Amino acid sequence: MPEAKQMKCIECHGIMNPSVMSLQLEREGIVLIFEDVPCLECPSCGQQEIPGAIAEEISNLAEYFVKANQAVKDTPAVSIGRINIDLEPQATFTSALS
Repeated sequence: MPEAKQMKCIECHGIMNPSVMSLQLEREGIVLIFEDVPCLECPSCGQQEIPGAIAEEISNLAEYFVKANQAVKDTPAVSIGRINIDLEPQATFTSALS
């Protein structure tokens, strides 16, 4: 079985190790926070890199969340301020016990 290719850090050329990170993105005024994102991290300098396939998936998720947020904003709101609702209880607790 062939050995897995080790990635080198672009900053210090150390060997990158698998890790996880938190990532905060801002898209169209919406802040998105991704936790436990798989990444490669250099133990020497702390440089972190997100592999291409994972970065693409995060980009797709960010686009989805932005569109979902826009759909919520575009949903018409209905005011119930003009609907008459009888808020008086039909029977009170004490009258029900009598």
